[in-house]
Amino acid sequence: MFFPIFLAMISGISLAIPVFFQPTKKETPELLSIYVLQTGVFENFQNAQEEQQKYTSSMIYYDEDVYRVLVGASMSLEGLEKIKKTLQNQSISYYEKTLMIKPEETQMFKNYNVMLEKAQSEDAILLLNHKILEKMVET
Repeated sequence: MFFPIFLAMISGISLAIPVFFQPTKKETPELLSIYVLQTGVFENFQNAQEEQQKYTSSMIYYDEDVYRVLVGASMSLEGLEKIKKTLQNQSISYYEKTLMIKPEETQMFKNYNVMLEKAQSEDAILLLNHKILEKMVET
């Protein structure tokens, strides 16, 4: 499952991030960081679909020449920990990375994180997580 990611990291291949995300090493006044959890990166859509079907709260987005299967996203560490705990309770393995979002997406993530941090049940956490992933893929 993680082999494509591992190969890309070892060989030094730079995987592009969709226009919604702007990768940088630090936050700037124009960009804020979010945490993303993904289960895999695939060269063809069918393999990404097979991976996505394993998880009820996952989305696929096309990223230039690869398809990424996302299972979580949060702007805060508290929200991220809730998602990670929920995924771990379901025995879902993932790869964690930090991405940058554009200013016009910041308010959406802030609103989502307020709700996520207040959520208590796994069902509520999964629903909120799924909704933000849908928004990320739409953008």
